Amino acid sequence: MLIALTLTPIPGWGQISPNCQLNGRPLACAITPGPEGPPAANGLPTTSSLTVMYADGQAFRLVKQEARCQLRGPRSECPATITPRNGFGSAVAATYRGLAYEGGYRHEYNGGGIRIVYFFVD
Repeated sequence: MLIALTLTPIPGWGQISPNCQLNGRPLACAITPGPEGPPAANGLPTTSSLTVMYADGQAFRLVKQEARCQLRGPRSECPATITPRNGFGSAVAATYRGLAYEGGYRHEYNGGGIRIVYFFVD
């Protein structure tokens, strides 16, 4: 369940392949974790990033503001950005929502007319 809760790069793991959707449409994808921001006062990273590459060739860079996340039981919500065109487009403001449920974890980034969902099932 470690991968479901965090996408911190783990030595030897280049990509993760969860169940994915793009704008409500199921579409195969691979996720490559990116660098984390500097640590906050509590020692946790201020930001986390990853790139989602879809089977149709579209790729998005996602950055979550970890230090500004609000946790409510199994749900978390954080400010985020979505950068289209494999991270070379203009970043748009987004909201990240995470949900832990029995048997998995669901991640959603939504903003600028783009909705990216990926989830893991045990």
